[in-house]
Amino acid sequence: MKSRSRRAAVILVLLPLLGLLCFVKENSSFPSQLNRFLQASSEEGKAEERPTIYTFFELRKDRNGNPDKNNRIYHEDLISAWKELWYEAGWSPQILTLDDARRHPDYEKYTNLLTKGTENVFEDSYDFMCFMRWLAMSSHGQGGFMADYDTFPLEITPSMGSSSMPNYGVFTSYQRHVPSLISGSASEWERMSHRVLDMAVEQIERQLQEGGRNANGEQADEAFYSDMLALQDLHDREETSYIQEELVGSYPYKSYLQIDCTLTQNKLAVHLAHSATEYVVEHKLVDVPEHKNEKSRHYFARTLIRRWRDQCKSSPPEEAVSVEEVVGGDEQQQQQTEELQQELVPDNVIGTENEEQQQQQPEEQQQPELDKEVMAENEEQQQQEPTPTAEEDTHAVAEDIVESEPAEAVIDEVVTIAEQRRWLR
Repeated sequence: MKSRSRRAAVILVLLPLLGLLCFVKENSSFPSQLNRFLQASSEEGKAEERPTIYTFFELRKDRNGNPDKNNRIYHEDLISAWKELWYEAGWSPQILTLDDARRHPDYEKYTNLLTKGTENVFEDSYDFMCFMRWLAMSSHGQGGFMADYDTFPLEITPSMGSSSMPNYGVFTSYQRHVPSLISGSASEWERMSHRVLDMAVEQIERQLQEGGRNANGEQADEAFYSDMLALQDLHDREETSYIQEELVGSYPYKSYLQIDCTLTQNKLAVHLAHSATEYVVEHKLVDVPEHKNEKSRHYFARTLIRRWRDQCKSSPPEEAVSVEEVVGGDEQQQQQTEELQQELVPDNVIGTENEEQQQQQPEEQQQPELDKEVMAENEEQQQQEPTPTAEEDTHAVAEDIVESEPAEAVIDEVVTIAEQRRWLR
C-alpha cells in the first residue's frame, strides 16, 4: 500500500512538469515572447528616465544679513514655473543651493578672495550667489545642463541631456557670454568653475589696485564684477577657453500676443531677462492682468511657452533646420547646415543686388568730379558742426533702431544695450 501511495505522489508531481514541457515544445516561440516582454519592460523603464536640468537659487541678503523677503514670492513663483515647464519638456528639474557650493573643497578659498572690497560681491549677495553656482554645479560631479530659472525650454530635447553631451561635452554657453543656459561634462564644469572664479579674483584685485567701477562702468571707490563679465573676459583673452553659441532667444512677440515663429527657429530656450520683460510690458506686447506687473515673469513664461506651442509647434516652418544639425554636430553636419542656410537666401534677392551693382557701376564712372570750391564748402560745414556726445549718439542710434525695425527685432537690441550699460567697462 505504501509503495502505491508513493507512486501516486510521484505521478502527481511529474504530471505538471510533463504538461509544461509539452506546452513549451508545442509553443516554441514562448521563450522569445518572454524575452520580448522583459526587454520591453526594461526599455519602458529607460524611457521614463529624464535628463536633469539644474538651476541655482538662494535668497540673497543685504550687507546687514537681512534676507530679501519682499521679493521671495516672485522668486518662488518663477522657480515653480521653471520646474513645471522644464518637466513638461521631458527634463527632470533640480535646484542647487548654497549648501551644494559649500561641499566644494575650494568654497572657503573663493569666498575669502571674492568678497574683499567689492561693491556688489559680498557674502550672500546676488553676485556672490552667481559665482557660487559654479562651485555648486561642479561639486555634484555629474556635469550636464544648467539654466537660469528665468530661462525656459523651446527646441532643446531631452536627448541633448543624455550621456553624449553637445559638442562632445566641451563647455558651451548658448547665449554667448551670458550664462543663461550652459552645459559640459563633469570635468569641464570643474575646469570652468576654476577658470571663471580665478578670472574674477584677478580682475577684482586689478580694480582694487587701479581703481574700481560701478554698475554703469564708471570709476568708483569699490570694485564691481560678475560671473558674466568673467565669461566675457575669459573668451576675449582666449577664444578656445569654451564654446560660445547664440541659441537662446528673448521674447519673440511681433505684436500683442502674436509670436514671430522665425525668431524661435533652432532656439534651444528663451531667456526672460528683467530688461526684456520691462520692454514687452511697456510696449503692450503681452497681457498684463490685474495684480500683475513686470515682476510677474512666471505668468509671462507660462503664457509664452504655451502660445509658442500653439502658434509655432502645431505647424512648424517647412524650411527650419533641426536643432541636432545646429548643436553638437560634426564638421559634415555643420557644413550641410551652412549650405542649407545659403540655399534659404532667395535667388531673386541675390539677383537684385547684382543688377543694382551693375546699374550703379556705369553711373559712378560717368559721374564728374566735384568742383574744388564745393568740396571746400562741404569740409567747412563739417568742421563747424558740433561733434555729438556719446550719450547723444547712443540716443540717436536707439531712435534709428526703433523707427527702422519691428518690435520683435528691437527686444534683443534693448537687452544688449541694457547689459552693456550695466556690465561693460
